[in-house]
Amino acid sequence: MSQSPVEPASNNQASSYRQGWAALNQMLHEGKSFSGHERNCAFLNLGGHSFADVSGLVGLNFDEDGRTVVSTDWDFDGDLDLWTTARTAPRLRFLKNNSSEEKKNFLSVRLVGNGVESNRDAVGAIVELYLENVKPPLIRTVTAGDAFISQNSQWLTFHFSPEQKIRNLTVYWPAGQKQVVDELITKSFYKIHQGKAAEMWIPPIRRIDMKSGLSKPSASSEHSRTVLIGRLPMVPIQTKGENSESELPKQSLKGPLLLNVWAPWCKPCVKELSLWTQSEEILRSAGLRILALNADTSAIDSAQRLLRRLRFPFQSAHALQRTVRSLDWFQRSFLDHWAPLPIPSSFLIDRQGDVAVIYKGPVSPEQVLKDMKLLDMSMSERREAAIPFAGKWLKPPRLPNPLLVNGQFVAHDAISEGITYLRRYLESSEDRGGKSSDHLSKIAHTIGTLLSKSDNPSLAKSYLVKALHFTPDQIDLRIELANLLLSYPSLNHIEEAIAVLKPDPKVQVTDPASRRLLSWAFFLWGESFQSSHQYQKAEQAFRQSIQLHPSQLKAAEKLAWLFVTQNPEQDQRKSNALAIAERLCAITQHKNGDYLDLLAFIQASHGQFEQAIRSMEEAQVLRADAPDSKAFKEGKNWMDHFKKHLIPDLRFESD
Repeated sequence: MSQSPVEPASNNQASSYRQGWAALNQMLHEGKSFSGHERNCAFLNLGGHSFADVSGLVGLNFDEDGRTVVSTDWDFDGDLDLWTTARTAPRLRFLKNNSSEEKKNFLSVRLVGNGVESNRDAVGAIVELYLENVKPPLIRTVTAGDAFISQNSQWLTFHFSPEQKIRNLTVYWPAGQKQVVDELITKSFYKIHQGKAAEMWIPPIRRIDMKSGLSKPSASSEHSRTVLIGRLPMVPIQTKGENSESELPKQSLKGPLLLNVWAPWCKPCVKELSLWTQSEEILRSAGLRILALNADTSAIDSAQRLLRRLRFPFQSAHALQRTVRSLDWFQRSFLDHWAPLPIPSSFLIDRQGDVAVIYKGPVSPEQVLKDMKLLDMSMSERREAAIPFAGKWLKPPRLPNPLLVNGQFVAHDAISEGITYLRRYLESSEDRGGKSSDHLSKIAHTIGTLLSKSDNPSLAKSYLVKALHFTPDQIDLRIELANLLLSYPSLNHIEEAIAVLKPDPKVQVTDPASRRLLSWAFFLWGESFQSSHQYQKAEQAFRQSIQLHPSQLKAAEKLAWLFVTQNPEQDQRKSNALAIAERLCAITQHKNGDYLDLLAFIQASHGQFEQAIRSMEEAQVLRADAPDSKAFKEGKNWMDHFKKHLIPDLRFESD
């Protein structure tokens, strides 16, 4: 069972942890057991000395992935019934306790706090029931939750033998008050309000009589029909010809079209093709085209012979393996159960090129003709037609999500194919209209994010810009685009990043993450000006960097070097440089050699050569393990200058 990291994990550990959850998630979606079909267990307390496993005896050892068991006296007969939930079907069970009435004795109480010293639900209260001639009391506690996303009833039920009688009951309320309740009658229900006498409570008469039944698994079938409420475009269909591979034009995949996946060695496929051949006239008169895709490119010759023998009158082609694979991933994205695509399977496509119905296993011409009526229905009408029973919907239809299709491609390491699918979806959505700006922004954002991890940052940028066009107020999108631009810090990219993070120069940036990134952009901008000897502009950029993020120490270091090397004759600039250097060394506790170098140089420029020597000695100690390094050798050279009361001759040379 996967466990969450307790301490901060390294990137490799975190990646391994995420991969473990991804594998577990895939296993669950494919219908596999979470815990290996471990049977539920029930244990009988043998007088406080040991426990006996009575799981099979009492009928609780269901072969399922159990999640929750809670107890409640559902029928108010004095014994505790059970509700259980499981990840596998049946998801919910009610287990009625049919204990013998003659052997049953109980007392049930419900506590109500006063809402001042104790909470109204009395969570945390402890109740002790004392029986006559029995020393240790029976104890129950009111809890707020029990088991996975559930809780037991707030009625506290005590069970004891029929011959035993109640002496009294003691309540310890959450705030610490003690309340003793006397004269309680067995086989009764009481409500106890904090500080008040107990009131006998009469249970209501249940109006629903639940009947017991055995849970029988549904019979498996080779056939399934899934009406898609939210439709998405078909994936690209790539085929193999005599001498080349090609992709079918998008226009040819617009319906009404039934795209069928078959193979020549599949007997149900051959029977299905034969039925369609016999029904050619009625299918064509209904306006339906059929495209039969042979999924086995190693059997092209036999597939062609079979089609000729059947005199198959519709279009056919030979699908590449990656096309069959894409069709499989496409159909998985619509259902929570990721079952593999069987042979044969078919996809009914509407006039826009969107998939309307998915058939697994053979489908009759009559069913396809019936489903063609769905093609022109609204989304609400399709939803009604998709469900085989009546009911009331609580929410509007959920919009189709192409990101789920892309997620299947990414999960199977086919990222470029996923990007291609999303790019085509975005293009067609913009042409057709009807999609919200938020929806289109998410698609463009996902494309840009995926492309930013490839070798095409320019294309990634174009999609992030497009996403920002759809939702210009999305801060995290601006941050991601700026990060991408700053990953390739040319002068143009830096200026673009600044414009992205601060679109209005007159408006202050308040978002903390944006301010930090904008500070870094101004730092890189200053470095760019510095490298082109535009020192005044560099100084302004470093100042803005520090203003946005005072902890930007690199910008402070660069600014101090500019103060001491550009126009050093101005005393105020030298004083400012010294203050910055001293602050940098204090923040880093004199453990940063570069900052100590800066401090030593500024001290020497002030004529404080003894202090400069001491600062350089500190810096050299930090570099003692690398005596052959450039920094150590230059530090030694500086020391020689300082001992002669000389300042090294350099312009702005810091890294």
